[in-house]
Amino acid sequence: MTDFIQFEQAILSFGSLILGPFLGVLLAFAINKVHSQKMAYERLLFFKSLLLHEIHRSINLLETDHPNLIPIDAWNSFVNSGDMALFTHDLAIQLSDIYFDIQNYNYEVDWKWKVVANRREIYYDIDKISPHFEDITNRNPYLQEITDHILNKLKIVERELNKI
Repeated sequence: MTDFIQFEQAILSFGSLILGPFLGVLLAFAINKVHSQKMAYERLLFFKSLLLHEIHRSINLLETDHPNLIPIDAWNSFVNSGDMALFTHDLAIQLSDIYFDIQNYNYEVDWKWKVVANRREIYYDIDKISPHFEDITNRNPYLQEITDHILNKLKIVERELNKI
């Protein structure tokens, strides 16, 4: 009988030796998961703030009378970081679409500015460039259509981001 009691005590002491570290590891995993979720939420808020700032700047630039390049630094950071996955699937798709549209718009505007720069070399007089610039930008229905499209999308995405 004493052998059985000694055996039982040995098993209990061995169990307590394993149980303590096992519970410690489980607790560490739980703490790590909570910390990871907190960090992901903080990254989400960071990119939300960064994108909202760039959206406001973009809207202001698009509402001017002449075409400007839309800043894409925050978009590039957001896309390259892989943190787009922090947002819902639908919002991530909207953000991806608007990023693509902005790149297309910037390509068109950049091309038009290069045309103006080439005309500057021809005329050597800034006063003579202005009418030509107006002709190739403000009267371009395609560029105006892109501008209106992007403005609408930016305002929709802004509302969605403000819901977070």
